[in-house]
Amino acid sequence: MESGKMYRMDWSNGFQMVEIGKKVLEVGQRVYGFLGYGGSESGKFIVTSAPDIHGRQKMAEIGRPHRFAYWRVGQDDQPLSKKFGIGYYWDDKEPDYRMPEQEIAKLVHQCEVQQAWNERLEKNKRIASQNRTDQLRKEYGSILTECNSYDDKTAKQNMLVLLKRAFPGVKFYSKKNGSKSYNIRWTDGPTEKMVAKICSKFVDTTFNGYEDIEEHIKSEFTSLYGGIGYMPDLERSYSDKIWNETKEKFYAKHPEAIGITETNQFLPKSYSEFVESNQYTSASSCLRGYLSDIDLYQKPEEKPVSSTAKAVENKSDLQIVDYSEKAVAIIGNTRDYVAKLKELGGRFNGKLKCGAGWVFSKKREPELREAFYL
Repeated sequence: MESGKMYRMDWSNGFQMVEIGKKVLEVGQRVYGFLGYGGSESGKFIVTSAPDIHGRQKMAEIGRPHRFAYWRVGQDDQPLSKKFGIGYYWDDKEPDYRMPEQEIAKLVHQCEVQQAWNERLEKNKRIASQNRTDQLRKEYGSILTECNSYDDKTAKQNMLVLLKRAFPGVKFYSKKNGSKSYNIRWTDGPTEKMVAKICSKFVDTTFNGYEDIEEHIKSEFTSLYGGIGYMPDLERSYSDKIWNETKEKFYAKHPEAIGITETNQFLPKSYSEFVESNQYTSASSCLRGYLSDIDLYQKPEEKPVSSTAKAVENKSDLQIVDYSEKAVAIIGNTRDYVAKLKELGGRFNGKLKCGAGWVFSKKREPELREAFYL
């Protein structure tokens, strides 16, 4: 390779080294852009300036989307007749064409107007995004832990927190299902649609079957409280009581299924809320189909707070400790205030460095000081 010359690979012509010259274009000269995915498949540009100190010549696009681009002297040098990939190519079909100065000025003005519009649009998007973020912090800041969007472990814990708050009394079990998904299981309780409404807040990955690629979904919520990947696989099971009660109703409507194993198929003789077609089916699939839309959640009765709990009178009873960057702890004679500590979202830990106590999110410190006069 000769010194002072630049080369690049031309894969279309059998792995050849193509010399890169220093093609400086004239103002008004036409350039074709082939930008590939994410840009227009092809666009026409007009050179509007001489090279700057970085060797770039500004270009304005003819027609929508009215973008500015740059011809890079020393990198972009090939004519349209030698096009072999993504990039910009000067027009050698009509090499003498030059756009008149008046038309160039009009074209530049159109691109400047579009650029200003795009900048305002992006600014408005940033403001709207920040407003949504602030609103999310007000709504969830005291109950969820902030993390980056790739911290799926914290995101999973946040998701379980919301599920338990939405459906107290229901036990949700979560297990990793592959590298980018979870499996959520529970018995009776809410429908899968009701649970999916909460889980979908944490979904940050989807699959584009049309282009056969995985895509990342960006949102203010996952940026604050993490993403879990794909939509979790939701699996609601049923207690024996619910299953047997529903099965009795089913057999009363479809006696032709009696004596046939639940998983074996039978031919329905009539329609009902369990059966919607006259095709072969099984009792199990009929029961699950029917129950899938039935909300079985029953809110547990609130237990009255024990009258033995007393109000905090002074700082000698309890002490608040700055335990870590994200947590505070309340230690001391906490036994008399268990109900209040639980109500405020605390978790007891008998192995704290500062002694046994209750751990809270640091964001709840003002609320704790007010509640216990600390």
